[in-house]
Amino acid sequence: MCTVTAMDNVRKAYDEYHYSSDCFDFRTDARLEKMIYLIKGTDELSNKIASEIRGKHSFYSTYTIASDLCAAPTAEQIQDLIVHIQGLNLQGSGMLIANKYYYSRLIEVSPSFIHTLALIRPDYDTDYIQLMVDFNIGRHYASRVKVLKEKNAAKVGVSNYYKNIMPFDVLVLPAVESLRSLVSAAYIYQEIKLRYNITPKVYVQCSVEVNAEKELAEKLLSALCVEDINFIKYQDTQTLSEVVSNRRVLFVTPQRCSLKKYHDVEKMRKELKFSPRFYVVKENLDELLSGSEYWKKQIFKDICNSLNVAEQTEEVMSLRESLEEKIKEETVPLTEELSKEKQQEEAISCKIEELIEKHHAYLKHLFKI
Repeated sequence: MCTVTAMDNVRKAYDEYHYSSDCFDFRTDARLEKMIYLIKGTDELSNKIASEIRGKHSFYSTYTIASDLCAAPTAEQIQDLIVHIQGLNLQGSGMLIANKYYYSRLIEVSPSFIHTLALIRPDYDTDYIQLMVDFNIGRHYASRVKVLKEKNAAKVGVSNYYKNIMPFDVLVLPAVESLRSLVSAAYIYQEIKLRYNITPKVYVQCSVEVNAEKELAEKLLSALCVEDINFIKYQDTQTLSEVVSNRRVLFVTPQRCSLKKYHDVEKMRKELKFSPRFYVVKENLDELLSGSEYWKKQIFKDICNSLNVAEQTEEVMSLRESLEEKIKEETVPLTEELSKEKQQEEAISCKIEELIEKHHAYLKHLFKI
């Protein structure tokens, strides 16, 4: 029988107790407003997408195909769907929730559907910001987005519907405690400029010892083409309140801090009029714990702080005990801690140089800067 270790519980807490990104949404356009029918399968994902898209638009008719249309199809399944759809004698415009291979073959057989039938693919809510950061997005991305914008402006039909990041006036970022968050924010910044012709104001939250953090964060963000970077101390809630008031605000936060950040922002939202959303940055826990740029103790504290604001079930309390145990293991005398701070700052500086080298040219090429 396997024994559950404290580290197993740390991983469970990190993987299961976090907030999720809520900054993506379906684009809506004139074509969507004219759609009168929806075609979907019986699988769970089709039902989920259908429920979500009905929240944006009402369809007069829903046609349900007794099949999993989101899975990769066989040639026979594709042919069955084509026959089924042709037999419906559809009038007007509508939407199909299915794997792209169903749609591409249907268009080949009945080209008229390209003007009347739109597609939502199973990967409709893929985190494409993460794909950018991981160099997994198409090389001609910016050009494709500009073409889509022109088509939308001209009210020309677009075949695929999927989620895009929403427009934001303000980005609020962590400082160097999450370099991946800063890199992700640089891509988000350019994405918002590209899609909406908005240049968001950028605010980085820093600790009391703000000078070193400012210098390092500014170096990374500036090299990744972010302009007009501002800094706020974490304790300065008054300035933050002024920044977010009556604005569309995106908080970029690492996964390990996301529940705590959501909890803090919700408290603020009850007192202020503003529209907060979150982009949660997924990090590799093993890399975080093995990298010299972060202290294990602080990583464990961040995860524990998120557990502190979760519903205090027996499981959560048990996981907290494991986190507190790991925090104690990593506690060192003050003199050693001061020495580690200097080493950490040097490690962060080196990591920033590495990230600039990796992302500077790619980001500029991706967004045609």
